[in-house]
Amino acid sequence: MPKIYINAYRPSDIVRKWAEIDPYYVKKSTKDMIYSDEGIYDMRRDGLFRMFPVDKPVQITKEGFSIDNSYFIDKEVDSQIPYDHVRVRKELLHFCIGKRSGIHLIVEGEYDHRSSMTGTVTTQELEDKYYKFVPTDLYFFTQESVDNTLFAKEVNVLLSIVR
Repeated sequence: MPKIYINAYRPSDIVRKWAEIDPYYVKKSTKDMIYSDEGIYDMRRDGLFRMFPVDKPVQITKEGFSIDNSYFIDKEVDSQIPYDHVRVRKELLHFCIGKRSGIHLIVEGEYDHRSSMTGTVTTQELEDKYYKFVPTDLYFFTQESVDNTLFAKEVNVLLSIVR
């Protein structure tokens, strides 16, 4: 399940493209991670899992992508959360061409709740999924082969919008 990054594209660049990419929005998911000296943990609805990274070399393609085949092996933890830790909640916005598509453009980020709201704020702004969203990572995610021609077509459609 590789992550495919667009070379020379910063996650913050997507902010200018929210209106264009919104028709391809599918869902929002949340990832809760715990980082400590004892390791990396993933908090899921069904439990706590320790994550063991398996690093693979990044492949750089001539089309301007970096393919990261690294992944995590997870093991359920029966003990408690380490005392000294940092909890990070990441929101993931998923975009794809069709409901059945196995290729998603994922925009990871956080909502900036620290900034003060001055003036009149409409209900629409408070309910908007992009309001105060700060992107920290952007990549394509697929469980299919990246050599597939369908993959290239779907990536090109989404890429033409975000660039």
